[in-house]
Amino acid sequence: MPHLFRQSPLNAIWEGSGNVIALDVRRAFDRDGEAAGALRAFLEEARGREPLYDRHLDALPAAPPEEGAMRLYVEQLVLAATAATLLLWDHPASGTFAALRLAPRGACFGAFARDAADPEPLLARHLEALAAAGAAL
Repeated sequence: MPHLFRQSPLNAIWEGSGNVIALDVRRAFDRDGEAAGALRAFLEEARGREPLYDRHLDALPAAPPEEGAMRLYVEQLVLAATAATLLLWDHPASGTFAALRLAPRGACFGAFARDAADPEPLLARHLEALAAAGAAL
């Protein structure tokens, strides 16, 4: 019984940090009526640069859902915001990110078809950075 009592505060916050973040996003959208619109406007700026991104945006609900569906919605917003940033910066990994994170995939995060993206350019870029960092030491 003492163990259950100590854990009871967690029940009020949905039992995890991801759900707390989702609730915080919900509160921010409720508190500032322009927040959701401003985020949506940012996401729309990258439209037309990557078909997978456009499909991802089309699938996002226009307005935040009810509290119970907020965690998945926030995950989808984060993926969209990351992709939008990469696309707007014209980052070379934007296509790879879209292929690995925005394309339909299984329920296991990070699972993708072997031919979904070519990892070589990403690996080469990171190996160059590691070599440069090693040379600086």
